[in-house]
Amino acid sequence: MRFSRAGIKRLGIAVVLLLAYSSTSFGKSSIEGMVVDFYGQALKGAAIELKGIQLSKGPIRTTSDSNGQYQIKDLDG
Repeated sequence: MRFSRAGIKRLGIAVVLLLAYSSTSFGKSSIEGMVVDFYGQALKGAAIELKGIQLSKGPIRTTSDSNGQYQIKDLDG
């Protein structure tokens, strides 16, 4: 599948918006979401990387499942 430059930009925006959902309990946080393409179809195997200066162990990486869903658990709050 080939994406136009505008399509890739929109895909990036969609991923950023999906990363915005998080939950916190007992000092631990998690991030979960769904990665979709420009047409709203789930993207299987999409790479998700969480970076930040407060991540002492470096970037955290995962991939989306067959339904485009991902979850990163047990983040220190």
